[in-house]
Amino acid sequence: VGFLSDKLGCKRAFLMCFSVLLSSLTAFCFVGAHGLLFAVVALYGFSHGGMFTIVSPLVAEYFGMRAHGAIFGTILFFGTIGGAVGPILAGWIFDTYASYQYAFMTLAVLAAIGLTLVLTLPPKARA
Repeated sequence: VGFLSDKLGCKRAFLMCFSVLLSSLTAFCFVGAHGLLFAVVALYGFSHGGMFTIVSPLVAEYFGMRAHGAIFGTILFFGTIGGAVGPILAGWIFDTYASYQYAFMTLAVLAAIGLTLVLTLPPKARA
């Protein structure tokens, strides 16, 4: 994914990762066969991991290196909060509804919002 960001630009590579992430989260709501589930998990893992590769250069593209540490640190802070609270909420959803489908649907909606926000980013400034 880092290679893609070098060739296509960080925003496009980030959009590609977000699109695959959204597709895989949506697929989790409907997949029942084990083989297909493993394929969707691989796509999800690749896109989620790829996003981590792109966030730092994307922040640098839009905000420069002067504020990079503060902005990137804030992104990681809120990502860590989500990573801590998300599984607890997903477990509560499973305990309440006997299914993870609502958790995946919620994540898909949040990913769609994130994708929409990334689409609204202006073109990067020319050096």
